[in-house]
Amino acid sequence: MSVAETLTVKVGASATRLQIACPNDEENPIHIKNDHFEGDVLVRVKNFRGVVPDDSKVIATVPYFEGRKRLMSFQFQGRFAKEWTGDDLVWSQDWDLPLAAPKMIGLFQKFYQMTDAGSYSDINAEKPYMRSYVVTAMCTITSWKPVVPPGEIDEEPFRPMLVENVNGLLAADVLSKRTNPESKIPLTSQLSNLSFSVPPSGPGTPVISDEPEEMSELGPTAEEIAAASAGGPATPEPTRSSSFFRRNTNSQPTPAQLQQALAKEIKLIEKIQQGGEESVKDRRKYFSLEENRKDTIFKPELVYGFEVFNPFFDPNEFKIKIPGITIDLSKVTNGQPMRLRLMSKDGSTVFFTVEVSVAQPEAPVPGSVAAEEKEKGTLGKLWGRFSK
Repeated sequence: MSVAETLTVKVGASATRLQIACPNDEENPIHIKNDHFEGDVLVRVKNFRGVVPDDSKVIATVPYFEGRKRLMSFQFQGRFAKEWTGDDLVWSQDWDLPLAAPKMIGLFQKFYQMTDAGSYSDINAEKPYMRSYVVTAMCTITSWKPVVPPGEIDEEPFRPMLVENVNGLLAADVLSKRTNPESKIPLTSQLSNLSFSVPPSGPGTPVISDEPEEMSELGPTAEEIAAASAGGPATPEPTRSSSFFRRNTNSQPTPAQLQQALAKEIKLIEKIQQGGEESVKDRRKYFSLEENRKDTIFKPELVYGFEVFNPFFDPNEFKIKIPGITIDLSKVTNGQPMRLRLMSKDGSTVFFTVEVSVAQPEAPVPGSVAAEEKEKGTLGKLWGRFSK
């Protein structure tokens, strides 16, 4: 039996209440209900041929994947039982036991941070994790008023296709408090409240920083691979408060420089408000700032829709594939499932859990032709090199 035929996806309101899901079944997502969240979770897998519930049929693929490089998608929608800020909610990938992480795993960790400035991780911990704030991790976020009024038994209809629109998430005065000329607070006082990050190189004159480079959907460049493959320390939880300035001396920003930064932030917000796929990178940049996350509220009276995907994880082979590098997760995790959770940042509240797992392939008999060929193979040599 191939690895793909053992692929199993489980979803539940908690790690102890998981049920086998039927990937690609857009008409029957898994319903979640607990004290913190009620909604639905749908997992899509391209060319799926794994395990499904006894009363279900395998759905190999859906039109959703046509014309897209995506191999897997996690989509969920629902309502929170109370208010949460954008700084409270995280999307977590974690494990209970240490990983047998080869040096090359640092490459994926670095590019994970490149594509999501809100991410932080420690893959060398006793309980390894890779996390990010929901407002930066998601590839799509939207919201709408519920069709089913509060208190009624019927479930909210599931929306299989989502379009980026965070206007229901942004504070109502997100622009007015930056542009209102009649504000009682002088402009210079408002601008002076902006905080500035100080890089390790030391203090200096504030300058407008360049736009961060976006990683190509096709993957990293050869230079990026070479720079990242050296690995590195754990990525701490991001604490920066501004990406608009880089301070190089002890002098304070001038009003003109602050005005320019404010104009840039207003332009960023306006682009986010336009919605659509093109605004996702701007939303991630905006919410990479702690004060913007804390100023954003998820409200119980709205239904929120989310989707996250990436072209690097191949669930049918349980491997991370970055151009030039392949990482076999079944070896890295020592057989542990890949666990994903929507949870609070402090870990006290878990809204739902998804587990993705495969059966370990049988090892070739020592001395057999298959074993010798595996040892001589390119991937075998690479694994031996980077796992030492």
